[in-house]
Amino acid sequence: MINFLKFSIGIIIFQITMLSEFALCAIEPTRPEITFASKIEFSRKNKILFADVVSMKGATRELILTLEKLMLFENKNSEFKEQVISNTTLSRQIKEIAKNNEVLQITNPIFRIPTTVTFTPVQEDILSNDEIRNRLSLRFSMECPSCSFAFSKQNKIDQISGNWELDYSNIHIKPSLLLPLVGSSYKSFRWLSIKVSVKDLIPVATTDLPFGKLVESDDFRLEERTIGSLSERFSNIENLTSFKIIQPIKAGEPILPKMVKREPSIHKGELVKGILGNDNFEIQGLFISEEDGFKGEKIKVKSTEHNKQLSALVLTKELVRIQE
Repeated sequence: MINFLKFSIGIIIFQITMLSEFALCAIEPTRPEITFASKIEFSRKNKILFADVVSMKGATRELILTLEKLMLFENKNSEFKEQVISNTTLSRQIKEIAKNNEVLQITNPIFRIPTTVTFTPVQEDILSNDEIRNRLSLRFSMECPSCSFAFSKQNKIDQISGNWELDYSNIHIKPSLLLPLVGSSYKSFRWLSIKVSVKDLIPVATTDLPFGKLVESDDFRLEERTIGSLSERFSNIENLTSFKIIQPIKAGEPILPKMVKREPSIHKGELVKGILGNDNFEIQGLFISEEDGFKGEKIKVKSTEHNKQLSALVLTKELVRIQE
């Protein structure tokens, strides 16, 4: 059963059995999503921030940095007790914060909150695995939005005096991390060692690809695989068909950026076929390329019959579409 509760300020709450989903203002497409799990383990520190306990999709850099500053609740006098908070209470708290937060108003994220959220203090350590996963995933998503991550702590910190925080500010994706844990005094300084596993969709050869071959769309498929670094992924896989193999690749092997070199589909001075028109009427002619051009890019060409310069879209090798 779905109940729609509408408020005068334009907030809509969707109550779906065990899940509450609401937006801060009128619903729009493609907005960030912020999700609370039904059970969350929190670190033994005084201030618990939103970024410590939520996961996100489609987050902007500004929104991530904002959630890293917003306090969800405070453990006064270092009393670390289990808390059960209803979605109604959390929703009310978020709306109050949003009234004075420009980033939340502009990004207008969707919040997904179970009927109740149980916050439990970590028992055998002072650092919650949930916090480390959430905070690092948020930070790393700014570098690689399509990647997924897994983390494992390599050492345990069972106590530290005074208030403390992990410093996530200057980190980048790599196989191992050392995070500084800063307490209220210099004597409280610690290091947390973390192993990082990164997965992303990468192109894998469907057949043997010899040296010098121009990559075609049926030469590869996309598979989610573990990568050692961001240098092993393409920033835009759609452009892979404009690359040439410079290192032979066996079927089933990943195609890495170091194994290919971007090759223009058309070179300056080449004779190319140009198409002009639409689905109903089309004419063709010969043109001379005025510059190198990759598939999908616009280049300048000249007709072989006159010297007028025209703009053309590169379709394939030796084929362009004249732009009217």
